[in-house]
Amino acid sequence: MADTVASRTKAATEAVSSAAKTQLEAGQAAMEAAGEALRRAAEAPATMFSEMTKRFAELRFPSMVPDGSALLAAHRRNMEVLSHANRLALEGAQGWRGGTWRSCSRP
Repeated sequence: MADTVASRTKAATEAVSSAAKTQLEAGQAAMEAAGEALRRAAEAPATMFSEMTKRFAELRFPSMVPDGSALLAAHRRNMEVLSHANRLALEGAQGWRGGTWRSCSRP
């Protein structure tokens, strides 16, 4: 009878040990998979940054510089048109007084 209890205890211990070993191996595999996923996630921004850097290096910008005098002339014309539009708006606002229109002088 003592041999039977000892053999059953040994068998149960071996079964628990085998199950624990299987669980440990499964846990280790899961940890390795998680570590690989974290490594790939950590490398993704670096890969994306290097790809963007490469794309920006390939960009070509026009080498011509705008003519300064032409740029100033265009700006001056824009300011003249804006000033004229403001004068017309002011005359229109001055022409409307008390719900009636007064005559406005046009330049």
